[in-house]
Parts: sequence; C-alpha cells; structure tokens
Amino acid sequence: MPAKAGISGCSFMHVRHETPAFAGGGDEMTSCFSGRVAWRCFLALPAEREERSAGFFLSPAGGAAIDGGMTEKSRKEYRNVRPRVALFATCVVNTLRPQAVEAAMRLLRHAGCVVEVPEQGCCGQPAFNAGYEDEARTMGRALLETLAPYDAVVAPSASCAGMVRNHLPELFTSGTAEREAAEALAARTFELCEFLHHDEVTPLMSEWRGGPVLWHDSCASLREVPGAADAALALLERVPGLEVLLPEVETRQTCCGFGGLFSVKVPEVSAELGKRKLDTMLELAPDASPARPLVITGVDMGCLMHLQGVAEARGLPVKAMHAAEILAGGDPVEGLSGPTKT
Repeated sequence: MPAKAGISGCSFMHVRHETPAFAGGGDEMTSCFSGRVAWRCFLALPAEREERSAGFFLSPAGGAAIDGGMTEKSRKEYRNVRPRVALFATCVVNTLRPQAVEAAMRLLRHAGCVVEVPEQGCCGQPAFNAGYEDEARTMGRALLETLAPYDAVVAPSASCAGMVRNHLPELFTSGTAEREAAEALAARTFELCEFLHHDEVTPLMSEWRGGPVLWHDSCASLREVPGAADAALALLERVPGLEVLLPEVETRQTCCGFGGLFSVKVPEVSAELGKRKLDTMLELAPDASPARPLVITGVDMGCLMHLQGVAEARGLPVKAMHAAEILAGGDPVEGLSGPTKT
C-alpha cells in the first residue's frame, strides 16, 4: 500500500484576480467582488424580468445573508423568485482555466440565478479513484456541510459533477444521516451545460468570430453525466456563426488519454492516446494556422487541456476552450471578453 500522504486532495484554490471579475452596475448588479477565499454575487434584475425563475426548483433554500446593498426584506423577496446556486469551481478549472469559472458565472447570472462560489474543496475523485476512500469521505463531509444551503450545485465539469452524483453517496453507510445528505446533494448537482439547457438559456455570444470548432466528448460526459454533451451541443447550436465539427461516433467514444490519475501513473500511454485522438480529430479541420488556431471545445477542461498540451508539443495551432467560454462571449484568440449582448 503506498503512503497516503500523497493523496490528500485539493483545498479550495481561489480564482486569481486582483479586481472584481465582473464589471457592470445599474439594474444588472448590486454588488460583486472577488476575494481570496470566495466570490459571492447578488443580482438585482430589472422588474420586467422578475417573473422568470429557473425550472429546477420548487422553492429556494435559505442561507446566510450577504451584504450587497439589499435590505433584509428585499433579500427575502428576491429569494422567492431566484434560485440560490453554488458554482462548484472544481480544482482543475479553478486553478488552470479561471476564464471558464468567469464564463460559468456570467451564464448562471444570465439564467436568473443568485450565484455564489462558496469556500470549497476537492470533490474527492482523485482519492476515490486511487482507492483512498477514507480521504475521499473526509472531503465529501466537507462538501456536504458547505453545499447544504443551496438549491442547486453547478459544476463546469461532467467529471466532478459525476463524482458527486454517482459516487459520493456510496462513501457513506446506507441509512445514516450522512448518506441521506449525500443523496440529497447528488440529486441537486448538475453539470453546467446540462443545467443551462434544461432552463433553455440563450448564449451571451452574439456572433462567433473564429473558424470551425472541434467537439470533444469526455468519457465523463458520456458515462457519468449522460446528456451533458448533447446539452452543450444544443446550446452551441444557438451561437450565430459557429460551426461545430463532430467526429465520427467511434472517435467521439474514444478516450483522449487524460483520465485523471491515469495520465500521472502511465504518462506515455496517456500521451499516445492523446496523439491518436488528436490526429483523428484534426482530419476534420486541416487548415488551422497560428493566426486562426483550431479551437477544441467540450465540458471537461482536463481533457481539453490534455489535447492542447499534446498539440503544443507538436507545434500545432490548437486552442482549448470550455464550452462555457464560447457561450459567454469568449474570443477564439484572445480568450474570454465581455458579454457581447445583454
């Protein structure tokens, strides 16, 4: 048995911004700030949009009041029409692609949610997959406490959402309060595009300025959260000017080689699988150039960054973008920019 000290999970890693991530004001936002530990955001939407509420929830849960220029009465009234959503940033996205966290925040705001990014840790998947169930259970307990007050938990990752939905409950003994809490959390945890598609949210991107975009299905989007890939593709179809290139079914169902711990334990095999997957995908778009890089998108950033790393090692002009970045107005060359429509 290897020493357990190496699998301790990830503590919450703040999204690294020195200034508020979302500019704006007026009717659209009363208060938003970024901090070392967490972001919290209250929205005051125009009166004509007050009647709309997301379709997932019967009634909003209560929670700690956050001072955003709202009176206690207005907070209560606000919670009566808007679901309170925890954005579960995930370790990989939050640390290596914070633009995708920004994009997810924008899209959830656009959906009419009260969005918060509470202090959070790892979902426990690395420890769980490595067989360290005690460590995974400890991380799970922390999530149960942190995420208990929220109507929904939304993650820009099918992999992490799938861990919470499918595997977190089995870490706790059947019939216990912890098992019931884990099952309740699993029932209200969603992958981001799955959540947005259910509520028929329109993209913020007014017009895609890049070339064709290659779609990548992560294994988790096909197996752990079935429907996440179809939801993302349905949302991307609504972006004017965007052409999404879909590989053949066999290629779509082939692993890119990332596989979380798999890529660490057997990096040579992981890299070879990534090369094979990328070569097959690039057959659909042979005209990419540094000035017009080929964009690969999907719902799991770990897979996308793995493919980008394989491409960069070979000098290929490939750029990975989370589907949320495209939907929120991301630029194919410069990255995430401001929303292009309200």
